[in-house]
Amino acid sequence: MAHTLRSAAPGERRELHHLLGQGKPSERQVERVREIARRTGAVTRVEDMITARLRAAHEALADAGLTAEAHHALSGLATFAAARRH
Repeated sequence: MAHTLRSAAPGERRELHHLLGQGKPSERQVERVREIARRTGAVTRVEDMITARLRAAHEALADAGLTAEAHHALSGLATFAAARRH
């Protein structure tokens, strides 16, 4: 949300504060937050950050001198942790 708020237009920022301040937003309100996040490019920026960090994790594991079994387990864990389901 930080990227969304930083990149949102002033009116959208006010709308986000209102929508996110709701105790239990409706599905329509949640979808509006998602729309704003996509429009501002925040979703793409976060996806790119996750991809870069996963790549760095795999590179670090490759250079860590681990056993094949440990490398495989940690690599799988990193990949699993980075997987997003939209």
